[in-house]
Amino acid sequence: MAQMEIAKGNEELYLLSGMSNRHGLVAGATGTGKTVTLQVMAESLSNIGVPVFAADVKGDLSGISQPGKRSPKFDERVKKLGLGDWTFAGAPVVFWDVFGKEGHPVRATVSEMGPLLMSRIRLGRFAEPSDLLGAAVFLASAASDFVTGQTLFVDGGFTS
Repeated sequence: MAQMEIAKGNEELYLLSGMSNRHGLVAGATGTGKTVTLQVMAESLSNIGVPVFAADVKGDLSGISQPGKRSPKFDERVKKLGLGDWTFAGAPVVFWDVFGKEGHPVRATVSEMGPLLMSRIRLGRFAEPSDLLGAAVFLASAASDFVTGQTLFVDGGFTS
C-alpha cells in the first residue's frame, strides 16, 4: 500500500492508497488550500497508476494538466518546507465534455472508450480467470491462515 504525502506543514500528512476509496471531505474557508489539496491527491493517485475522476464545475482542478511555474512565493514555500529540488510536471488528464465538442464525450460507447482505457492499463490487458489461480491456491492453503485485511488486486495490472 503506497503512502502518499498530501500535505506538509509542522507535520507531514499522508494518505494510504488502500484507504483512498473511502469517503472524504476537503473543506475550509476561502484561500485555505482546498484546490491544491485535491490536485495533490489526484496527482499522487495518478502517479501510482490509479485513475481519478474529478467533477470540476469551475475548472479549478484543470491546472493539474499543465506544469507549474516558479515564483518567489513558491520558492520561499519550497525552501520553508525543506522540499529540496522541485520539478514541475503536468499530470495525464482527459477532459470530458457533455456536448462532446471540446473533450471526450460523456456519453461514450465501450468501443470508443476501450482504446483509452487500455492505454492506461500497464499490462495492456484486462484480467482473466487464470490470473486468479495463484491467489486461489494460496487462499485455500494453510499459508493464508494468518493473512487478514489484505487486498489482492487482479485486474491485468491496472493498479500495479
